[in-house]
Amino acid sequence: MVKSKEDQVLGRVRFPSALIFTGDRRVELAEETARAYLCTGAHPPCGGCAHCRKALEGIHPDIIHVGVPGETLKVDQVRAMRTDAYIRPNEGARKVYIVSTAQTMNPNGQNALLKLLEEGPSYAAFFFPVANPELLLETLRSRCEIVRGAVAGEAAVPGEEAQTLAALLERPGGELELASFCVSLEKKSREELSTILDQTVEVLVPRLIGAQGQLLSKVEALSRIRGACEYNIGAGHITGWMMATLLTDRKE
Repeated sequence: MVKSKEDQVLGRVRFPSALIFTGDRRVELAEETARAYLCTGAHPPCGGCAHCRKALEGIHPDIIHVGVPGETLKVDQVRAMRTDAYIRPNEGARKVYIVSTAQTMNPNGQNALLKLLEEGPSYAAFFFPVANPELLLETLRSRCEIVRGAVAGEAAVPGEEAQTLAALLERPGGELELASFCVSLEKKSREELSTILDQTVEVLVPRLIGAQGQLLSKVEALSRIRGACEYNIGAGHITGWMMATLLTDRKE
């Protein structure tokens, strides 16, 4: 089977088309992730390929910032972004839109954006760095995966369990040890499990630069699993899902 240009560049790492970034470094993290989406190096973002260099200089034509800080994002701007999204990338395999003022949109604007997420081309990706995802419509949030970064005032030192989980995810191999660790979390409360997952993401986010692309997929997976802690689901079910997800990712 002939691989598409996107498959050749991104390999087998699954990069979602819509991400919400939270935390104090949300815009910076969105920009780092955009570089990873376009990077052609072995371990995105490599920082050395032509795409990374242009992105770092702020001149990559396929990374588009939408909205002006302090101003409301209008429906017409969303429609213009939708029109532009159907124009294929200039140089890379993907086209990434960083919408840093998405939380200022009224419901009409958000619904226009939702239609773009549902029907947009496969090469287009949309990043929403927002302080509070709850300001976005639930229908819009449901189309995105959330990457939670650190927030000022939170515990500066992650707990031992978060440090252990982060180390296991960064280490090649060790599937049995990772599975055993997930099982050890089954008796935690949902609140305790939420804290461990939040702190693990906090540990891993600064390490995304220069890391293998699979680390990004693990951070995204942890964020999805963390979201399940908001519902009335037993910790055993959540840790079982976590073990299955993380071990599957390692085999790909």
